[in-house]
Amino acid sequence: MGKLWLDGIAKLNVVRMKGPNLFPELVGNAVMVSDKVVHEHRLTSSPVVCLSKDFYRHEKVELTKDAPVSEKYLESLNDRCLVKVGTEVQSGSILASATSPTLDEQVSIEEQLLRALFGKSAAWRDCSFCYELDDPGVVTRVDLVQENLPVDVAFRVEVEVVVRRELRVGDILHTSDGTKLRVAKIVPQREMNYLFRRSLVDVLVGPDLAIDLPGSGYLRHRSKRGWTNWFKTVGAVTHVTKISKQLEDKQEFRSMGNYSLISQQPVGSLPNPSQMVSWDMAQALLKAGYSENLREMFSIKSDAIEGRAMAYEATIKGQEILLDQPYSTTRLKHIFCGLGFELKINNDQFWLLPMSDDGRKKLSFGVVKISETINYRTYRFEPDGIFCERIFGTSRDFECRCGKYKGTKYKGIICEKCGVKVTASRVRGQRFGHINLVKPVIHPWFFSRVASLLEVELSELRQLVYEQGGVDKVKAELESRGIPLQGLIMETIPVIPPDLRPLFQLNDGRWCTADVNDLYRRVVIRSKRTARLIELNAPQVIIESEARTLQQAVDALMDNLACPRPVLGEADRPLNSLKGMLTETVESIRNKRSNFSARAITVPDVNIAKGTVGVPLTMAIQLFLPALIRELKATGKADTIKMAKRLLEQTSVEVRDLVLQVVGQERVLAITEANKVSALVVALCDGEVLRLNPEDVKALELTSGEGRLKVFAPLRKEAKVELLEPKPMSDVSSNLDFDRLLETILSGNSTNLTPVDSILLGIS
Repeated sequence: MGKLWLDGIAKLNVVRMKGPNLFPELVGNAVMVSDKVVHEHRLTSSPVVCLSKDFYRHEKVELTKDAPVSEKYLESLNDRCLVKVGTEVQSGSILASATSPTLDEQVSIEEQLLRALFGKSAAWRDCSFCYELDDPGVVTRVDLVQENLPVDVAFRVEVEVVVRRELRVGDILHTSDGTKLRVAKIVPQREMNYLFRRSLVDVLVGPDLAIDLPGSGYLRHRSKRGWTNWFKTVGAVTHVTKISKQLEDKQEFRSMGNYSLISQQPVGSLPNPSQMVSWDMAQALLKAGYSENLREMFSIKSDAIEGRAMAYEATIKGQEILLDQPYSTTRLKHIFCGLGFELKINNDQFWLLPMSDDGRKKLSFGVVKISETINYRTYRFEPDGIFCERIFGTSRDFECRCGKYKGTKYKGIICEKCGVKVTASRVRGQRFGHINLVKPVIHPWFFSRVASLLEVELSELRQLVYEQGGVDKVKAELESRGIPLQGLIMETIPVIPPDLRPLFQLNDGRWCTADVNDLYRRVVIRSKRTARLIELNAPQVIIESEARTLQQAVDALMDNLACPRPVLGEADRPLNSLKGMLTETVESIRNKRSNFSARAITVPDVNIAKGTVGVPLTMAIQLFLPALIRELKATGKADTIKMAKRLLEQTSVEVRDLVLQVVGQERVLAITEANKVSALVVALCDGEVLRLNPEDVKALELTSGEGRLKVFAPLRKEAKVELLEPKPMSDVSSNLDFDRLLETILSGNSTNLTPVDSILLGIS
């Protein structure tokens, strides 16, 4: 078995200067480390990394040693063509040798050459599983998994590697007293030839950091004249541990990528996480005068579904970028419609109007008659169900349910067989349905208003409705008094678009659905049950009892947590109702994730100019990806976007020169975890950390902890100009809190919008 390494803990001679700071890099908790520590592997850690790769059935993959790999890699494979346990691996090493047949239309130029030289025997492609980490390691476990896999996966190769992880700039160290030290510089021992109590210094700390080092003495420096006293210090030999989470785990950057199915916002999980723009951060941006950049973050760089794609394409083509309304605002309107209200928004105010039954029917595209969702034999949505394609639109782009019409040439045609209109599937995010109730119900949010209109106690009204099923009596009494029933009494329940309450299949074959779908099903079932009892001429007592359960089902749909006995799901968890979705939507308006963002540990560097941030090459490529693609296409180096991305992945000298040319004097918006904001000029640097001038580190208060910094690249011309001349806003208040919205609903009054609200809602 190959050798294993240390676990990232060692006894080191840690020394802190007293008095003047002779090293500008040592700001706050930034430290200098001798390269002797690295060479002796005294802080070398050995994390266990689990790697896996799925091989799919349609690829017809075969594990074989006939793949075009080096002989030295083949020697490390066992009889099953998997890497042997104990093998030392490095970047490019083969973990599983495999090939798959290549179709004629998929043959590359290289494969065509092989065919010309060796004949048809080269009609395959290499799909081996390779070790891609930069740090070397030792294989400790290899498994070939063939059971409990997704249907389309033939087998999976799992490899466990113990990685040799050397100390790097940007790593976080812990001393024995819990103090965090950030490695700002690793210097050769000859340049750090200092002596403390007749021992060489391993870690040098600046005078700003309060660290418990009991020993005192003088730090000496070897000069041509010998050892000379330099300055007073404190120090001690203490245990130092490298933090378990690695530097590369804390480096995050993204151009565009995966999105949340519910909120349509960029995801925050690896491998390409987006950065969160919280409400506190938004306030800091507005106070600093970066409103146009915030508009981007909350619209075309977040959940503006069509706008973000158009912004990406417009940047590549060099066209003007237009803002688009965020999906969260549309979602807010739709959920309010599902609650029975019409939300109107203009430039300076918003208000809510109760919808009548006729208004709900005009909004709808059809009646939901059955509670079924999907046919588990055909995997198509059931007609007249809560996902009906005739009502809510087709689930497949430009294809009807029965498959008679397929393709864009049939766009707009309504199939005479299944009744589904041939159109794009995105209409399922806009179209409503409705449920006709056989008995009227009271809107659960208006019980207090109805009680005051009838001049009765709220408890008496609840007793009449929930114990006697007397909503018909309440309706008759209101009509006799000439009181409008709009919004108070409902005989029609709107069904929100399916994209707001998705139903999808997981990789293991199970189905996952939103909670509100179960609540809609309860309403349909109880309404049909009540109708059936009326058809059978059941006793009035039984009908009224069933009408009571219908009222309870509507209450749970609107506001499940407010019910005396909420509807529970798995693990006795209350199901999320429309009010819960409304709360989540309001929260998503005030807190969003943004594309073209990055975050990494920041270290001070005297070689970086003031007002400049040093960005690693790979991070800069993602932050300015559309502009780089545009430049490659303009110069003729790439014909397509795919080819341009492939060239940028090479990170060669030519690519570095291109990035320097495009980025030039571009600026990014930098935000600390303490919401300190600054516009910084971009400069390329080596390594995996962001680099700032020590003065900027102090100004942004990055002198403690891990010192992580978020950066956002602007897209529009207005946002780029704003980084040069910010215009602070005096008032950054907002009325978009949930309690205020409820007050608006119950009072029927309009609420004024602040300038901040217009930005959050995406109103230009």
